[in-house]
Amino acid sequence: MTSLSRLTLILTSLFSVSSLAATDTVTSQLGENPTREEVVIVYKSNPDIVLDILTILLRSDNVDPQVSIQSAFEIAPELAEQIAAIAREEGIADELITTAALLSGIDPTQFAQATAAGIASAAPGTPAIAPPTPPAVGANGGGNGVVSPN
Repeated sequence: MTSLSRLTLILTSLFSVSSLAATDTVTSQLGENPTREEVVIVYKSNPDIVLDILTILLRSDNVDPQVSIQSAFEIAPELAEQIAAIAREEGIADELITTAALLSGIDPTQFAQATAAGIASAAPGTPAIAPPTPPAVGANGGGNGVVSPN
């Protein structure tokens, strides 16, 4: 059983009969490994259920989440907040959602989750440039005016 077939079975219990017919149509239009062009065609041919299609695509193993989200933003920019919310509910990282929004010409600040710490995935680590070494103090240098007792 393919992942899209399993997804259709799951969605059967979630959607009403009319929505289920649309879901079956979408699943048959997508095929096994849909390309970006096929995803855009499905969105354009079903503009009333863009959010449902996005949910189907994000739950599918064969579809790149960024392609799904970016295409949804391009087809339905007025639904940007709902698209971002669905993507977050499906476990998509905020960075990927922001990237998809920027690539589709959407301002991500209208739905981005602000944090005081910045990007959540930016792990603190060693700095890229090592700090300079401190100057040596009290060396065994000679000279008559030595300040250090060494």
